Amino acid sequence: MERVEALRVVGDIAADQWGLFTTQQAEAAGVHRTTLTRLAAAGLVDHVSRGVHLVVAAGTPNHVEEKAAWLRLAPSRPGWERRSTDTDSGVFSHSTACVLHELGDVPAPAVEITVPRRRTTRTAGVRLHRGDLSEGEITTTGDGLPVTTVERTIRDLLASHVDGGHVGGVLHDAMRRGLVDVDSLVPAAAMYASAYGIGRSDGRLLLQHLLDQAGTATSINDRTAQAQSARITVEALDSNAQVRAVASELAALDQFQLRRLRTAVTALIQESDGNTSEKEADQ
Repeated sequence: MERVEALRVVGDIAADQWGLFTTQQAEAAGVHRTTLTRLAAAGLVDHVSRGVHLVVAAGTPNHVEEKAAWLRLAPSRPGWERRSTDTDSGVFSHSTACVLHELGDVPAPAVEITVPRRRTTRTAGVRLHRGDLSEGEITTTGDGLPVTTVERTIRDLLASHVDGGHVGGVLHDAMRRGLVDVDSLVPAAAMYASAYGIGRSDGRLLLQHLLDQAGTATSINDRTAQAQSARITVEALDSNAQVRAVASELAALDQFQLRRLRTAVTALIQESDGNTSEKEADQ
């Protein structure tokens, strides 16, 4: 394949993946490794990490290491086809989830990803955790990356016995931004109270202890009241305001998210059509 044609092919793949593509995706589209080497030598493609490349003209995306690690877990599948609830493809968690949510200052020397079965990786700087995640424990970032919810992230940090001051910083930021319901976090926190030096299994006391360790003046009770007030305010929005909010979110979607949205909607329509056909057949 000629160099110009090869660049067009990998560019089409990368257009829906933040400018990134994998070696397997390129080969499946007819671009061989030797051609990739020539593109790299010409400065048209840049090697990001093992098996992942960047189309230079696209520019380096934010969180490029995280995105490369995620693509590498299922290198033959286009990123936009991977649903956020498809946990086998990996969900960002622990310290990496804090980075993506922009919470606290937990050290993140490795990209941390949770998968539902035991897997290993030879890639330096990537750490895989085995864990079961429910659909309600997964959300997505603004540019479509699957990540554990803030509440699940804090629970994972506690289970991993991350430094209390660091966890407290994450909790403080999450509460300040209204991203966590403290009352729902208390029961889970109680399980880790003794590990953080709390004499009894008191989740609320542990959370306050963590906030104190972080050097904040935040009170769990005060913030809970504020969070409840915020929820009431949100629930009081009229339908027009909700429609405007949804429209604003849709307008902010990038091509990656739009393509994923189209795929999801198409799947739902096909499923609905299939169910309708089955009902008609039964009748």
